[in-house]
Amino acid sequence: MSINFKSLLTDLAKNAGLIVKSKLHSLSSRDIICRSIDDVTRRIDLEIENYVIEKIRDENVNSIVLTEERGMVRIGDYPKYIFIIDPLDGSLNFTLKIPYYTISIAVANYRENSTLSDIFAGIVYDISRDTIYYADDHEIINLEKLNVELEKPVISLYSNFDEKTLLKLSRLYKILESFKVRTLGSASLEMVMSVKNVFSAFLDVRSKLRIYDIAASYIIAKKCRTIVLNPNGQSLDHVKLFEKPRLNILMTNNEDIARKIIDVFREE
Repeated sequence: MSINFKSLLTDLAKNAGLIVKSKLHSLSSRDIICRSIDDVTRRIDLEIENYVIEKIRDENVNSIVLTEERGMVRIGDYPKYIFIIDPLDGSLNFTLKIPYYTISIAVANYRENSTLSDIFAGIVYDISRDTIYYADDHEIINLEKLNVELEKPVISLYSNFDEKTLLKLSRLYKILESFKVRTLGSASLEMVMSVKNVFSAFLDVRSKLRIYDIAASYIIAKKCRTIVLNPNGQSLDHVKLFEKPRLNILMTNNEDIARKIIDVFREE
């Protein structure tokens, strides 16, 4: 059976988005139901995740589903694909009624040691603006690059505040002759905005991002020929999906900015 992944991912994201919109005024959807060291799970996260998993099951797609809340879910006896889901990227924004949150889904070919390079399609759905960003081997949707002159680079930046990292950022600030910072609380959407040149770069150096956070934006960046590396300049293609690593990431269309960031973060 041939699967139209564009249609499937679009339906999953948009219908899940309708559920999110229906919960905008629900206080119980904002309840924290689980805590980890550096994150929380809200009821809305689990509701959306369960919905997407059950819809994939209804479609009889033999697959492994990697999920933020439930870990790994097997559908069928002989998986052919891997779905990687971030059910609500920006759930704190949702909780605070800040209209900047997404549903993010990627799909990869299954193999025992699948890596980011096995991902072939991804969707990031900006729920508040009802906008789909999608890329696969054949089609790219809503990812036209913004062509506007900026007085200085605008970087979507996520960082720890330890002395070593702050010194590197200070050095980068001098090398780039200053830059502006935007941190909007939905990494997947901010990465897409770097693909579209809305941001000069996306940079996360917290060693915190997970596969679920980056998978869809990663393949969108690759299909759009955007630079996507870790800040040390190393490819992420080899990162194994099942090992649940914590990652740093750099995305930009500007080779000069990429080189300068890499030069700074390669330093010991």
